[in-house]
This record gives sequence, structure tokens and C-alpha cells, in this order.
Amino acid sequence: GTIVEKAINLDVALKLQAELEKNYPQIRVVMTRNSDTTVDTDTRIRTINEAGADLAISLHCDYFAGSSARSGVTTYYRQSSESGSQESSGSGKEAGIDSMSRQIAETLQKKAAEALESEDRGTAQERYEILNSTTAPTVLMEMAYLTDAGDYAKITDSSYQNSLASSLAEGIQELLASLYPNRTPDSGNSSMPQDSSAADSSAGNTR
Repeated sequence: GTIVEKAINLDVALKLQAELEKNYPQIRVVMTRNSDTTVDTDTRIRTINEAGADLAISLHCDYFAGSSARSGVTTYYRQSSESGSQESSGSGKEAGIDSMSRQIAETLQKKAAEALESEDRGTAQERYEILNSTTAPTVLMEMAYLTDAGDYAKITDSSYQNSLASSLAEGIQELLASLYPNRTPDSGNSSMPQDSSAADSSAGNTR
């Protein structure tokens, strides 16, 4: 039978959590959900913010209506605050989060495309609420197109999921070390909220 998106997102998220906790115990992992439950966007954002996260990743799968001729991985990062008129005078912290979000997206995008042996569709800015309302630098990854047979076969395959989780965990460890170079390995302050909540697949989805 067909495996639905929310189940795929959760499978990969749980594997990523396991990889991080096994291989990088200095990273505190916070999940927005651990089981097949529905968590609204506001709650997911609140979980990330209350955790005082250093980095957050939201895992999704994409669709291409009416065709199977689109495939690959895409990662979205926070829309730069400088394009936001009067709010652009905001703090340097905002600009820092924008820059960090882009760096995270570029690193994890490459890791994911290689692990899945999929087309690298690159990174792009977006104004998804999960990206712009979090206090942590956050990215949203569309891991595969479920309307493409090849993508679907890979993202539902346990071995590909394990490879993706391992590569993302490695990337997250590298990013935390790069973004927060003054942290000591045993400081216990690095936290990585893992947002695995499924998104609505319609054009007006709330991410």
C-alpha cells in the first residue's frame, strides 16, 4: 500500500534522532513529535523556541500535481529580514539567524542529495512560518517528490532513510561546531529541535 507523507517524515526524523543520540551525545535533541500525532505549526514553533535551540530542521516530502516529471531534494531557509521594509532595521541577531539558516540549508542539502542519490534541486529562501517565526536558524527540507516513482521508492526504503539520517546527523554536528566554535564539547548547550511534522500537500499549506 501507499505510505503517506507524515509517516515518512516521522520515520526519517526518528532515525535522525537515533543517529544523533548514538554518535553525537553532546547534542541535545528535541523532537516536536515522537509518534503519529498531529501537531499544529504554532505548537511546533513554540517547542523549538522554548528549547533554546541552536539549529532546527523541518522534514517534509513534496508533490508535483498532475505530473511525475519532477524529482529531487530541495531545502528552504529563512527569508532575509532585509527584504522586509520597516522591520529590516531589526537587530544584528536577525541578520545572523538569516545567514546561519542559509549555511545550514546549503550544507544539509548537499548531504541529503548525496545520501539519497537524488537530483540536487538546490536551496531557496521562503517565508514559511516555521522558518521565520523561530528564534533558532531553521531550514525546511523537501526530501523527495512522492509523485516521482524513483523518489518514492528511495524515501520509503529503510536503507536510504538510514543513509539520509546518518548524513544529516554528520552535517548537523559539523554545523554546530562551525556556527558555535566557542562551545566546549561537554557544555550541554547544543540543542537541535527536530521538526518532523507533516505538511499539508496543497498549495496553501501552513509550514
